[in-house]
Amino acid sequence: MANLRVIKSFHKRFANGEQYLTIGANGKITNTLCDYFWQERAVYNRILPIIRSLELKYKDLVTEDLLYGECGLVALLVPIQRAYNSICNRKTEYVNRIVNSVLIVEDGSVDIEALEEEGVCPGKVVVYRSGANKPTFDCPNMELLDYIDKEIDRLLKEFVGITDGFIAKLEVINIEREQTKVLEEELKRQLRW
Repeated sequence: MANLRVIKSFHKRFANGEQYLTIGANGKITNTLCDYFWQERAVYNRILPIIRSLELKYKDLVTEDLLYGECGLVALLVPIQRAYNSICNRKTEYVNRIVNSVLIVEDGSVDIEALEEEGVCPGKVVVYRSGANKPTFDCPNMELLDYIDKEIDRLLKEFVGITDGFIAKLEVINIEREQTKVLEEELKRQLRW
């Protein structure tokens, strides 16, 4: 198991966008960056803006342990961030499949070489052999895109829920700190009498 220093370092780097890192079994931070650019997936960092706004608004209350510790805010958001990155990448792949759909033709029904050279663009007339099945585009199921959008919305609500819970805890700490100051001042005033 990694020590607290490694965990804090990992969480800081993850929040800053290095989301291809993991903590290995040896307790060290390892890079899971893919060898080839086409294996890479985009990072849609939702954590950094949250951390930056909390550091600005609650600078007196937010500690490194609260944000980056073993049970800190970033630790709670890491699995959601990974799921969010994954689903956004799936959506991109799916939309690309819709946009760049496959033309299905019966063998021998069209001039394949001409289609390969010229491609198929809007308004293109595709001539096919009489009596053959007409060429069709393999269009993926659009219901899956709706499901992906719902999953993205669910993950965004989860980000908001965890962040709001964290902010509520900070507000309680702030109120307790203010009440303590008031009590200390009252005690000092009474001791002067």
